Amino acid sequence: MGTRVPRWLAVAVTTAAVAFSGAGFASAAPSDPPSAPPSESATPTPAQAGSSTPSPSIPSHSAAPFRASLVYATGTVTVRSTPSTAGSNLGTLQRGQYVGTRDAGNGTARRGDWTAVNYQGRQAWISTQYLSATKPAPAPRPTPTPARPKFSAQLVYATTTVSVRVSPSTSSKSRGTLQRGQYVGTRDAGNGTARQGSWTAVNYKGRQAWIASRYLTTTRPAPAPKPRPKPRPAFTKYIVYATATVPVRVSPSLAARSIASLRRGDHVSAVGIAQRGFTPVNYKGRTAWVQTSYLSRSKPAPNPQRLDNRCLSGLVVCISKTDRKLRLVNNGKILITLDARFGRPSEPTREGSFKIFWKNKNHVSTLYGSRMPFAMFFSGGEAIHYSSDFAARGYVGNSHGCVNIRSWSGIQYVWNHAPVNTKVVVYR
Repeated sequence: MGTRVPRWLAVAVTTAAVAFSGAGFASAAPSDPPSAPPSESATPTPAQAGSSTPSPSIPSHSAAPFRASLVYATGTVTVRSTPSTAGSNLGTLQRGQYVGTRDAGNGTARRGDWTAVNYQGRQAWISTQYLSATKPAPAPRPTPTPARPKFSAQLVYATTTVSVRVSPSTSSKSRGTLQRGQYVGTRDAGNGTARQGSWTAVNYKGRQAWIASRYLTTTRPAPAPKPRPKPRPAFTKYIVYATATVPVRVSPSLAARSIASLRRGDHVSAVGIAQRGFTPVNYKGRTAWVQTSYLSRSKPAPNPQRLDNRCLSGLVVCISKTDRKLRLVNNGKILITLDARFGRPSEPTREGSFKIFWKNKNHVSTLYGSRMPFAMFFSGGEAIHYSSDFAARGYVGNSHGCVNIRSWSGIQYVWNHAPVNTKVVVYR
């Protein structure tokens, strides 16, 4: 026969069951109401020796029942299997979607920063910060990107001479130029317009190119005004002196006929501005022309150089290494004096008396490949000829033994007046 349970203990157990039921964990209250507690005179049946019957804990009050509610996602949020970001991903809610809450085991839906919810028939968890008890307003729709404007090509005109470039930069390669008033068609720069920064995309010879926009206009510019000719300054006559023997010609050209010659120190009046290297002068009452390079406003000093005795008879090309001059002399009379340059120390120009044995107007050196215009050979491979290097650099350089002349007109004069077999004297 079992131990008899006192009536007051049975009532206490029933009361506790009713309290847990109110907290959501019991399904229903007992069908019969509890009996009144036993009177103080009632004597409970004592427990048998050796048995230990614990006294049940009787709650002092009843917990509030859990109430489920709807919660809304305030943004796209992950639904997890546990209240942790380490929980597995069960799915997502989009902004405005909702779920019902669920008892987190503590009479509420909250556990820390997480909320227990019913998701697809099972318990799940969502971070509370992404939930709201009220439905959020719809997310604002993004402003639509404006439609790209439709490009329309047009003609543009250059307002001045301007470079056409490969890319929109002054450092890019030039494809050509447009003159003022020339035009090209524009091209889409990739943004619905022809502009990219300060540059305009154009079609140039069938391909894309770029021109700085500030040099373009959509209207044809007026022709650039022609510069007014500068008035010629009033000319004042002045005296000029010949610095060497020089021909007086009928026009400003080396091919023009010579009507006389001026010797060193002779003077005439300059009557106009030099043209093509010639100065107009008054020669015996008429206008004639003399090479400007042989004229000076100051009277030259007498020539201290004495001619070598071998230069005093007949037609002689007289070359002095001392004053570095070549003179064409006829019976002691100097016809022309020219600056001369000689061979370097390792290849000195030979000295002595020679004759011109061969002339070649357009000779090219077979040893050095250099041009030797108006070459007049007088000793082996040594010749008198024009030197562009001498004309450009003066006495800085040297020849390989030849006699270099830097005056183009001067060498032509010697060429024309010194035939083959003319004596050549080189001396110090």
